[in-house]
Amino acid sequence: MALPDSGSMQSVSDDPNNPSNWTVVWTELRAPIGHESDKQRWVGYFQPLVHAAGHKQSIWARLRFNPDKVILGTCNSACRDFESSPLAQLFREQLTNDGITFLTCYEFPDDWYHWFQSLLPRRFIYIFWVYFKVPVTEEQKQRVAKSVGIRPPVVLNLRPNQRLQPRLPVKLWATRTEYLHGEEPHIWRDEEAASWRLIKSRHINSFGETNVDKFHGFLRDIGSMEFKEDYCHFEELPRL
Repeated sequence: MALPDSGSMQSVSDDPNNPSNWTVVWTELRAPIGHESDKQRWVGYFQPLVHAAGHKQSIWARLRFNPDKVILGTCNSACRDFESSPLAQLFREQLTNDGITFLTCYEFPDDWYHWFQSLLPRRFIYIFWVYFKVPVTEEQKQRVAKSVGIRPPVVLNLRPNQRLQPRLPVKLWATRTEYLHGEEPHIWRDEEAASWRLIKSRHINSFGETNVDKFHGFLRDIGSMEFKEDYCHFEELPRL
């Protein structure tokens, strides 16, 4: 009797090439401004991560409001294996020795792998981090899911190159409950288009609030403890 090929016995739930098994990890780093000016050296810092087993893609961006901080995003099908490996320790030590420190880490199931892979490296991103008390109720989750976030007004006959926001906001919940940072990225065409968020609302009851002010009011109404925001443009980290 011929034994079945081991590959054929692998279930879809165990397949590392199945996007539903990928995890996105976003790490905030404190990095001296200008560290990335030496492109070769900067990319070299992250090679242990890029070469790790299960790695799919890594991107980075320096925040505009907090320019001493960098967001590192990684899509991986074996992120826990890397975190517990000696290679991860070496990776962290190398960054620390050059003045780059780890601040916080957020982990998400990659249900939205398509925006991570195809949109983030090519678009201007505006991000909200929203903090809630534990536990987050189902009612809060449903209200967040129904929120439209910040979206441009509807314009008829809009040409593709005129779109202020080419994709709807993406809402994500962190998988590790000790963090509970809900992130809602807004994907804008560019920095100029993103300035729409500061336009004063013309609604009679808005009291001259900007679109961001109205969104902040919504977040307070659903019981968020705190929220912060920033924006950036991601670049992909190549494999050398």
